[in-house]
Amino acid sequence: MDRVPKVTIGIATYNSAGTIVRAVKSALDLDWPNLDILVIDDASTDGTLELVRAIKATSAGIRFIEHSTNMGISGTRNHLVGAADGEFVAFLDHDDYAHRDRIRGQMGALLAAEARCPSRPVACFASRNVIGLDGVSRYVPAMAADGRPAFGEGVAAAMLTGERSRDYEVGRTGSTTMLARKSTFEIAAPYDPAIRRHEDLDWTISLLVAGGAVIGTAEALVDQYLTETGDKTPEIVLQSATTLIEKWRTLLVAQHAYTAARLRCSVEYLKRRGPRWKLAANLTLLLLIRPGAVSRHFTLPAGLRGKAR
Repeated sequence: MDRVPKVTIGIATYNSAGTIVRAVKSALDLDWPNLDILVIDDASTDGTLELVRAIKATSAGIRFIEHSTNMGISGTRNHLVGAADGEFVAFLDHDDYAHRDRIRGQMGALLAAEARCPSRPVACFASRNVIGLDGVSRYVPAMAADGRPAFGEGVAAAMLTGERSRDYEVGRTGSTTMLARKSTFEIAAPYDPAIRRHEDLDWTISLLVAGGAVIGTAEALVDQYLTETGDKTPEIVLQSATTLIEKWRTLLVAQHAYTAARLRCSVEYLKRRGPRWKLAANLTLLLLIRPGAVSRHFTLPAGLRGKAR
């Protein structure tokens, strides 16, 4: 590249005093030469504000915005995008860690995907190392990490059913690993405050429905640390997943995938709450109507299911 584009690293914080220093320092250590590091605190009450102010006092490359009232993760991400100075935006969650070459790796993948799909806006997701509650690190691939861009409403529906296909590589699309042009956020719908969990999945589906594409990196460029918080209970995750399915019901019905999406939602809940016979019954039904949806997703170690993205 003759000109190095500016990339905004958007970090949303809320009561993250135990992890925010690690996240911000990893952003400061990125080897991309043109960065805009923007931290927005969503009305923390645990000392996060003081920690970020202290880092900002010694690092000229950080901008810091404080919310006076809590807006939630969707509202804060929308604010990050609107306030970004960069041509590109990359999110990083307050409890995660960006590898030094993250932006360089994702920019290469994104530009290559744009060359293959010149008419489509592209979002690039990095593969990640997921550090579970047991402290064990596991590699988790991003969506389309094999270099083939994934696009179309069929892919969007499959993200809700868990279906596998030879046409694309299944993987994660969490916002903490995402990089996209700022203009791409004008094409996809804003993050939806009504979705308490899976708000990033909702955003990705909206991008695909709008004609966009997804690409991933094969290399793990982010370390994601799983945490236990009150908004990750099986009941809240089930409620959010059900809300998401109903939001995209028209899409799912058109793709003959609505029942499979509802079954998958039940399976995810039953794996954590049981009873086992009901889990087996739902898995059997899912296998009968959508065989490709019974994937390795349902056999992930328990430690990987604690942080829905």
